[in-house]
Amino acid sequence: YLPTAFFMYLISNSDRYILSMYSTLGAVGVYALAYKLGMVGTSLLMDPFSKVWAPFLFENYNKDDGPAVISKVFILFTLVNAGAALVIAVLSPLVLPLISAKAYHGAYAIIPLICLASIFYNMTCIVDAGILISKKTYYKPMIFGVSALVGLGLNFLLVPRYGEMGAAASLTGTFFTLFIITHAVSNRFFEISIEARKMFLIFASSLATYFISFYLIRLAGPSGAMKALSALSLLCFPAILWAGGAFSENEKKAIRRLFAR
Repeated sequence: YLPTAFFMYLISNSDRYILSMYSTLGAVGVYALAYKLGMVGTSLLMDPFSKVWAPFLFENYNKDDGPAVISKVFILFTLVNAGAALVIAVLSPLVLPLISAKAYHGAYAIIPLICLASIFYNMTCIVDAGILISKKTYYKPMIFGVSALVGLGLNFLLVPRYGEMGAAASLTGTFFTLFIITHAVSNRFFEISIEARKMFLIFASSLATYFISFYLIRLAGPSGAMKALSALSLLCFPAILWAGGAFSENEKKAIRRLFAR
């Protein structure tokens, strides 16, 4: 586990170190705040989920419908993570003025990328099921090592030119790489199928909702009331998912029954 922990440390901290080489301490402070806020929501989801995930996985993986059930849990988990990350990204322009000095308010532009990175990392923690089931954890140091090298390369490529945004983009690219490699290796031992259409709808609706909110924030200018109204754009997320067919008819019936109580 030590090599994996070391490479994870590199992934999680090299962005700030390299940012300090090419930018000011103020920029590092803004990025650190964005990192903390961008990661907090999905971390709060992942911590309790990780306690029940392993028992659930080992109880269900060898059942006839085990792979299908686990794949559905993966989609649902991704949906909930995307929703939590979207809430943080959309509300950050409203929250930052309340918790930080004016010099840090620009962190709201970085937070969405950090949120996206956190989603990819949490997805990775689910799709490594095959590695856990097969007890082939010796793959993990190699996977994390390759991802750490990708992260270092992206940081040196993007941070000198784009500063904090480059660091955030590098982190997102690194965790996406980690997810892709982990899924490819792990699926050799136990397949978690990814429903491409539903995944596309989750990320497309998240992106559309965020840009609607971003546009409303820009339109609002100094008006606090209008900025508060921009938070209502969060309703676009479930609306797009519903209209786009992300939920099956049975799932829609279950949701209707839930709200009918």
